[in-house]
Amino acid sequence: MKTITTILAILTVLSMSNTSFAQKRSKYVPASSNSQSRSYDRYSNYGNSQSGWSFGAEIVLNKSTYSYKGQGYGNFSPAFFVVGDYSLNSQIGFIFKLGYDNKNIGLQVSGITAQAGIDYLAVSSLFRYTVAPSFFLAAGPTLNFAISKVKTTISDNTGSVTTSDDADVSTRFALSLQAGYNIEIAHNIELQPTLGYDLFISSATADGNSSLNNLHVGAGLRFKL
Repeated sequence: MKTITTILAILTVLSMSNTSFAQKRSKYVPASSNSQSRSYDRYSNYGNSQSGWSFGAEIVLNKSTYSYKGQGYGNFSPAFFVVGDYSLNSQIGFIFKLGYDNKNIGLQVSGITAQAGIDYLAVSSLFRYTVAPSFFLAAGPTLNFAISKVKTTISDNTGSVTTSDDADVSTRFALSLQAGYNIEIAHNIELQPTLGYDLFISSATADGNSSLNNLHVGAGLRFKL
């Protein structure tokens, strides 16, 4: 009986010791452990399913690159878009753009200067891949549909004349490349600066001797649903 009482006393002491150790460990270890857990959760979410839509608007500054038979130059011009962005997960998604896109170009030959401008309805569908948290690359087709006449001002030392004519090529096709970065400024609201280039396969004139491509920088707001 004495032996049984002694064993029970030892087990009681060991049980109390383990409880005390567990309490002390939970007091001193969790801060680091929880921090590591939060860090793990943050990075383990990268690539997991986070599907859904976001919508917004974007303002863009174009810098056209224009050449006609090896001569010509492009000017700065504005563009405005409404944007829809659908995420399949946190890395892969699609960007859809619809908006107004102005192009402005120039040509100078033998003392004569010609400045021309045209308005387009631009439609883009881009495949988006997030290469790092908040930073993405996108690529896909862009279509330009002429929605105005070409306004051309021809100037020389005697004065200038402005004409308005239908576009030689009313529909143009491009491969668009874009890089962007998402900056969260409020809950479910992001500021998105972008940089891109549109390489147009279609010539700007019917004779096929011209090219009109586009470098652009932009800033947009995205609202997540």
